[in-house]
Amino acid sequence: MKKIITLLSAVAVLSIGMFSCSDAKSEATCTYFVSGDSITYTDTLDMKYDSIIGNYIVASQYAAYTYKESARSNQGQTRYAIEDCNELAAQTFSTKSPTSLDLNLVKEELYNTNLQYFNDLGINNPDNIDLHAFTVYVTLWNYSYNYKLLDAKIEVR
Repeated sequence: MKKIITLLSAVAVLSIGMFSCSDAKSEATCTYFVSGDSITYTDTLDMKYDSIIGNYIVASQYAAYTYKESARSNQGQTRYAIEDCNELAAQTFSTKSPTSLDLNLVKEELYNTNLQYFNDLGINNPDNIDLHAFTVYVTLWNYSYNYKLLDAKIEVR
């Protein structure tokens, strides 16, 4: 799973390489990237669903996405505008990245988007998916200045 998220994160990073942080006097516009770092399972047998869970995390935009924030500072220094951008980015991140998800809802979404996969396993109902609680770890990066802003986890229970 880590390989899949890392690969998707790398593709997203390469695609945003053309963006940069521009600053002038007391204004800043920065690009932020949310990476999916890893998934931990409460039952290691659940790792058989690793690739479809990774795809679900990316498709749902819980990881591997970018966005920009802009701010202007009244204090006359760019670093204060960058700090304001970081605060806005943290607010956006916390809005888009839930701290928990309902396991049954995730099972249903996984089932509906991977019908052939589950049919091949003989599973014809989302309630029959033997998937236990797991945790997704994500990180918010200030891509423009290349530093970690926040770590978070999404618990699927």
